[in-house]
Amino acid sequence: FLNELGVISYNDTSHALEKIVVVNPQWLIDTLTLAIRDYKIHEISISEVKNAGLKSELGRLVLDGIASQDVLDYLWMNEKPETVQFLVAFMLHNTMMSRWAHEKQRYYLIPSLVPNAILPPDILILLSSNVCILDFHGCMPNGLFERLVCIFINQSASNLNALEPRIHKVWSQIWFGSSVFILLKSFTKNDVIELSVSQTGHDHLDISTTFVPILTSALRQMNDQIHKGRLKWSFRFRTDGKKVLDFSLAKEQNLKPWFG
Repeated sequence: FLNELGVISYNDTSHALEKIVVVNPQWLIDTLTLAIRDYKIHEISISEVKNAGLKSELGRLVLDGIASQDVLDYLWMNEKPETVQFLVAFMLHNTMMSRWAHEKQRYYLIPSLVPNAILPPDILILLSSNVCILDFHGCMPNGLFERLVCIFINQSASNLNALEPRIHKVWSQIWFGSSVFILLKSFTKNDVIELSVSQTGHDHLDISTTFVPILTSALRQMNDQIHKGRLKWSFRFRTDGKKVLDFSLAKEQNLKPWFG
């Protein structure tokens, strides 16, 4: 349909993206869904994957949402190498996946493919009692939580001492160094996302003041590039006394750990 209207997709923010102009958006959707799909419904020939020597790596993608470059090359085997580079760059640019910095080789995290899991109590006992609540007022877009996970993973990767995150369907524990982590939780029925920070680490207060600006910048960018100004959100902050403050009051009171 878009092709019939003469619509094209072009992005020049990286060398890999600027080399290709997409004149058929349906091709882009069909090609991306070779990697992002329900593997229980849209199965892959195990014998072919085994012959390619990728059985364990494909299993990791299906079970954990971690994709090696070799697996992506296999899934997009009908595309030219420069097209595969474009697809990887496109997914990274649009925060559909993020680099997984905890391997020696090239691996990527695709949050939309990760499984669900029960939140372990050992995480909860380390959290600050003050919680940042991101409220989308009854209209949280599909995929937004996964995009925020990618953004925080990218921020975390800049710290060489960061421990390996735990990423799941509705919650993610992401480390910023070896002693400070955040917990992101998605509540789709209420259209809210909650962000909590660990109380561990001598520098947890300094790091924590960066998280609300990161969220604000990410949401504004998504609103401009994806949602065309239609995305609405607000920040609220729940204190240890269960009192809920709006953004301006929390900032005025320098509510820890969010404001310094």
